[in-house]
Amino acid sequence: MDINFTRRRFLETSAALLGVSLVGCGEKAPEGPTSRQNPDGTIALAGLKTLSNGTAQPFTFPDGEAGLIFVTAAGESGAVSAKCTHAGCVVEWNAPNNPKIPLRCPCHESLFALDGKVLSGPATAPLKRYAVTLSGAEAQLRAL
Repeated sequence: MDINFTRRRFLETSAALLGVSLVGCGEKAPEGPTSRQNPDGTIALAGLKTLSNGTAQPFTFPDGEAGLIFVTAAGESGAVSAKCTHAGCVVEWNAPNNPKIPLRCPCHESLFALDGKVLSGPATAPLKRYAVTLSGAEAQLRAL
């Protein structure tokens, strides 16, 4: 064992260990649907899972805002901005737990209907909503 551990040797060893520890810290490729803004103002989603009745899938709008596309138990499709209008937290799909309160904010318990209306605060403004045309793994969203 070498007792003369120089500053140079220490820095070389530290740099090597740091490099090894950072392997795997890279950014993971985004999962889920991709979105893009069309020239006509609609938003195209690609790579959707098949949405059966009573299910939803989160996605990200082209501007980075969270969104939620869904199909109701009755088979009607729609989408909303998933950014709570109270504090900006991401609203969750709650329909499997309570169909009468399908959208819930986990931060302060604001509750929203599928049309974006506030059912219970502290949020006072509705969520932005979108009409949806589904076609397999793709969808077109149009702001309402």
